[in-house]
Amino acid sequence: MIVPTVGKSSDFDDPGLNKQAENYQQIWIHEIQPKPANLSSRARQVVVPDSTHGTIPREAVLSAIRDVVTQARQNTPSHLRETE
Repeated sequence: MIVPTVGKSSDFDDPGLNKQAENYQQIWIHEIQPKPANLSSRARQVVVPDSTHGTIPREAVLSAIRDVVTQARQNTPSHLRETE
């Protein structure tokens, strides 16, 4: 499992609100999002640096999917693998 995590907080055009959003973003990255990744010894969190809420690039998501599929194939016993 891969947990993609946005790397930047949103810009609210308000310095006070932006500071609160940045503080929450740090909690999100370092405390909240790691929890699902800790549910499996093979899971990991991937912080996507230039993304904000709702804007994780498609390529980052596709890359995560490819990584999970590759890992699953590598861990499947050879007699259960489909021939390619």
